Amino acid sequence: MRCDRRLRKLPSIQLVAMAVGMSMIIGCAAVPTRPEPGEGQLRPLTIAAIETSEGEQGTRVVIRASGPFSYHLSNHDQPPRVLVEIPYGQFAKLASHIPVNQGMVQAIDLQERGSQARVEIVLSQLVDYEIQKQENQLVLSFKDLTASVGRPSQRFERHVRLTPATEASAAGGLAQNPSEYVIGGMDILEINVYQEQDLSGSFRVSASGYIPFPLVGDVHVAGLTPPQAQEKLEALLRDGYLKRPQVTVAVKEYRSKGVSVLGAVNKPGAYQLWGGRMTLLDLLSMAGGVSLEEGSKSLILLRPDAHGETKSITFNLDRLLKEGDAALNVAVQPHDAIYVAKADAIIVYGEVKNPGTYPIEGTSMTVLEALSKAGGLTPLAAPNRTRIIRVDGNVERTIRVRVGDIIAGERMKDIALQPGDVIVVPESYF
Repeated sequence: MRCDRRLRKLPSIQLVAMAVGMSMIIGCAAVPTRPEPGEGQLRPLTIAAIETSEGEQGTRVVIRASGPFSYHLSNHDQPPRVLVEIPYGQFAKLASHIPVNQGMVQAIDLQERGSQARVEIVLSQLVDYEIQKQENQLVLSFKDLTASVGRPSQRFERHVRLTPATEASAAGGLAQNPSEYVIGGMDILEINVYQEQDLSGSFRVSASGYIPFPLVGDVHVAGLTPPQAQEKLEALLRDGYLKRPQVTVAVKEYRSKGVSVLGAVNKPGAYQLWGGRMTLLDLLSMAGGVSLEEGSKSLILLRPDAHGETKSITFNLDRLLKEGDAALNVAVQPHDAIYVAKADAIIVYGEVKNPGTYPIEGTSMTVLEALSKAGGLTPLAAPNRTRIIRVDGNVERTIRVRVGDIIAGERMKDIALQPGDVIVVPESYF
């Protein structure tokens, strides 16, 4: 979204007066304007991400932007919704309609209108909510008073915490302060170069810390914060490519410190290791504990090494949980995956589009059918190095599967799966 061309002809004093007037109408802190040298053009603000998570405190909606921003907030009855308007805002490559269906939040609609970015949060009913404003993000927490108090939800009331939120969401993927998060291998960055669509998009950080960026080639970003990565990209683009590049960098998916907990647990998902030593029991606790009705007997820890290969270790759950064998309660590391075997399902892990747990439907399921349910292979997959991890009793077996040959037509190489199997699709070396 571009600023009105008429603003460029106004003296800078008039622009400042307009900005101050806008802040008085909105009732929030004015957006810091950053005119280009010698120009009166306002630098647009990019809404980099809209994220949701659900916990004991209700459903959270997080609006993250490329810099500090003001906002105007209003409530509406038909349908029940909250409207957040951000002056001089524009959205990164985000869907205009985001289905949510978590707690009270049904969906989120995004729209650019005039010089404003509008975030409309559609609710199932009127509820109280809290607001937490940090420099580059706004967090709205919606609570269901009917469930917690036993009385009908009242009209919206604005409850603002006086101190910024300091806790991190274990499963939601939010750092304590996104601008201070240190980028690591496997993170996915959302990079937007103003008015340069060909240079904008999602970029995956390699295990060695690089992203392949158009025009400038491989850029090492591991160890940098998003603002530092932004400055580095702007400097590289100024070196013979763009006159005044305006770059925003946001972490779209936090994967460098993530651990996946899948299978027969009460809250499967991705959990972040923000600091300190964490063990298998810690992660199982974060995931709500083992689902006992599944009759699980084994836990498989998958750990990628420096060469891209995934090693596996099988643990006896009875010894870990019931006997409290401290030797089995090992420390977990970033990129680990913990799988608690399920009696009627398999897991697909690695370079597939939708890794996760899938039930065995019918009498049998083959490797190719399981990969299809997981959305197929990613471009980075090494299909002929795929393997199955199978635990019989307490004995772990590894079965190699040349999936590339199967896809090419050699269906005799496809293998029938057993409940509890883990399919690992590694990343290609090249």
